[in-house]
Amino acid sequence: MSNEARKTKNMNTPNETPEKGQSASWALAVGSALYHRVMAYDSTDDLTHKVWDGTPWMVEAYTDSINSQRWQNVMEWCREYCGPEAWPIHGKAGKWHSGGATVNGETWMGFADEQMMNDFNAKWQNNRDVGRDECAATKQSTD
Repeated sequence: MSNEARKTKNMNTPNETPEKGQSASWALAVGSALYHRVMAYDSTDDLTHKVWDGTPWMVEAYTDSINSQRWQNVMEWCREYCGPEAWPIHGKAGKWHSGGATVNGETWMGFADEQMMNDFNAKWQNNRDVGRDECAATKQSTD
């Protein structure tokens, strides 16, 4: 089956009965649209479910590069607000998780509940300049 056919086949709504191999989360109206798109892409990928099922309120966030002050500020805010980061493939529980890849400054971020995701969005998503002053100050101090 082609990827396109698989995507179309798996785009059932949360109120429908999950197909064999789909997570029970499909039967629940839980998680963001990004979470449901990720799960629909290949519903048989157990690793994807293991990584994101505990933090289904996902957003694609502008974090800048992993070496930037903004990235550091985002991660610090998440640790302070949500507690330690989850590392599900290593059995470590937590209420938030950052994706393992940052592409063009964008990183998937997942949260255990919708309120955490909304609070994250209010702080970081609506203002790409948050942390920019700190970035400039850090750069000047190292020059």
